This record gives sequence, structure tokens and C-alpha cells, in this order.
Amino acid sequence: MEQKNKNILIGGLLAIVLVMAVGYAAFATQLTINGTANITSNWDVHIKSITMSANEGTGTDSEGGETKVDPENPLAATFKANLVSPGDSVTYDVVVENSGTLPAEVSSITVTQKNTGVVEVDPSDTPVDVTGPKEDNTYKTSDDASNPIVYTVSDIKQGDVIEKSAGEEGTTKTFKIKVEYNSAVTTQPTKEQLESTLKVELNFVQHTDSP
Repeated sequence: MEQKNKNILIGGLLAIVLVMAVGYAAFATQLTINGTANITSNWDVHIKSITMSANEGTGTDSEGGETKVDPENPLAATFKANLVSPGDSVTYDVVVENSGTLPAEVSSITVTQKNTGVVEVDPSDTPVDVTGPKEDNTYKTSDDASNPIVYTVSDIKQGDVIEKSAGEEGTTKTFKIKVEYNSAVTTQPTKEQLESTLKVELNFVQHTDSP
């Protein structure tokens, strides 16, 4: 009798398990999720303009101070200053614009000067040393008397942030480039020193707030 009761109990438990399994299967559901994602941010940092803003002595801009940004490449801009006497200088305002939806931060600044003159110069020649940034965050090429043309880049430094655009208007940052005929020069510059080129490279990255 006891064995019979055990068999009935086991059978009942199995029946219960079976019912639970069938019930679970009856309520099983497969979920399928389809989705798409769009990137709505836009990275757009470029040079908006470069114009002459000041001059000293007989220093002039050969293009009359007009904007000289390459329409095919707004990441590049040029200028050409004419200097006659020691002490002459021309200053340019460079406007960088952020028309994107992400704030941009200056990650590095590289300033390089090379004296190219009217004769061919070996491109491997060492460029003129750049000092900076100084305490006032300026970059200046050597003003030793042996370097007749001196460049100074100011009002921009590593870590500067150009905020994202507001609506249709871009946010801008203006910095200055000054080129001057070194007043310390007392002799006629060599042919190699009569013309000098400046290259300013600004690298921008997306700005993120520190945690």
C-alpha cells in the first residue's frame, strides 16, 4: 500500500511538472527589435578670414589687406607682407570659425619659420628656432640680429576652446600674426634672408569636459 502511494505521488509530481512545462511553452514569446541610428553631430572647424589689421612704418600687405582664404580649402590661408626698413611690421587677424555642433579645443600649435630667399635652399635646412609659448602665451621666432624677419603668433594657446555653433551662426576665435623687420638688424640681410616663410599649424580635437 505504501509503495502504491509513493507511485501515485511521483506520478502526480511528474504530472505537475508536465503541466508547468506546457504552460511555460504556451506563454513563450520571441521578441524581435529592429533599429537604425543616425549621427546628428557635425565637425566643421575652418579659417573664416585673414586680414591685415595694423601696420607700422612702411610695412604693407601686398594684397591690400583682403581676405586670403583658399575657397577650395578653408583649412588653409596665406598672407604676404612687404617690409622695407628695420622696424616695419604688418599684423594680421586670423579668424577661426566653428560651424559644427561639437566644441573644438586647440590640442597643439606648431610655428615654423624658414628663410628661403631668392636662391634655392636645401629643404632639410634647420628652420629658425621658435620661442614659446611665453608667459603671455605668444610664440615668437628668433629676434636675434642674425634673423631679419621675425614672426609673432599671439592670442591663441593650447587648450583654448571654440564652442559649438549657435543655430546658423558659427562661433569664432581670433588670433594675431605679426611679421616685422627686425629692428636689431644693422647690416643688409643675405639673399637667403630676404624672403621668409611662416607655417602655423593648429590642431583641433573635440573638447570634452573633465569628469
